[in-house]
Amino acid sequence: MKIVIGVTGNISSGKSEFCKILEKKGAIWIEADKIGHKIIEENKEKIKKIFGSYLERREIAEIIFKDIKIKSEYERWIHGKIKKEVKKIIENGKDGYYLVEGALIYEAKADRIMDYVVYLKASENILLERAKNKGYDLDLFKKIIYFQNIFKDKEKLADFVVENESDKKTLEIKAKEIYDQIKNRKPKFICDSTCLREAKWLRLIGFDTVSSNNLRNIIKGIYEEKRFLITRKKKINLFPSWKIFKVPEGEFKIRIKRIIDFFDLKEKIDVFSRCPLCNSHIEEIDKAKIKGKVPYYTYKTQENFYICKKCDKIYWMGSHYFFFENHLKKIIK
Repeated sequence: MKIVIGVTGNISSGKSEFCKILEKKGAIWIEADKIGHKIIEENKEKIKKIFGSYLERREIAEIIFKDIKIKSEYERWIHGKIKKEVKKIIENGKDGYYLVEGALIYEAKADRIMDYVVYLKASENILLERAKNKGYDLDLFKKIIYFQNIFKDKEKLADFVVENESDKKTLEIKAKEIYDQIKNRKPKFICDSTCLREAKWLRLIGFDTVSSNNLRNIIKGIYEEKRFLITRKKKINLFPSWKIFKVPEGEFKIRIKRIIDFFDLKEKIDVFSRCPLCNSHIEEIDKAKIKGKVPYYTYKTQENFYICKKCDKIYWMGSHYFFFENHLKKIIK
């Protein structure tokens, strides 16, 4: 399994330091800036076409912050190239947690391929102080900050916001807390029509799982709801490869075990915590409130009842519960 984490924020907000901390914890760090440098060096003719002559990166920065038309043309091209290269690195890489560092993740719409985005922030005074210490041209620095702040909703859109105005030790504590939270979160799934039984089972063991064979719903599931696609189709290349799990052929218990193993779900299983019909959470309900809604014998012999607030389906721990639990233990042992 591959999880992609975007790390964004203004220049000098601490993105690189954040990534260095988590790289030591085993995350794989991808620097969009470095990829951009390489692209510029390898595409001199394109740079000449946009700017009239080949320019170094610093010269490019000085021009694009003066000419919006050139800035738009250049960024459309460079963002597309960087996104393509980032996808290639992740697709060809090993399983793990990928950190994609970039100041313009939202502007480039690169957040679509990311499972989480971390936004680092600091006051402008602190950013300027750090810029001075790094020897930046302060006029250029202020222009960069201005353009990076045009997109207003970064903090609201981010999954995690880190205020980085203190020392490195404080940032390290915050970075590790976020990393642990991400690692402990349950993955979400969307199953197509070839995996309807798998969808029901994933809900039964406590995972947020929807099903659809509608392409628009699948696109929304992957890019907006950050789900993994579960399918038995062999040829499906519309989406980033790490967002698709192609279930191997075989009897059902082997198929579901492959999903559990691949996504490392064993320790996150919570049997019958979701409604297998509509995917909502189920909650315990006062026994008196369901009198007459379940068979008389069931009402007399069971003490604990649960209800799905969305579809009103009532559940209890009868023989079906223990049969399923035993069956699951045999599959995952």
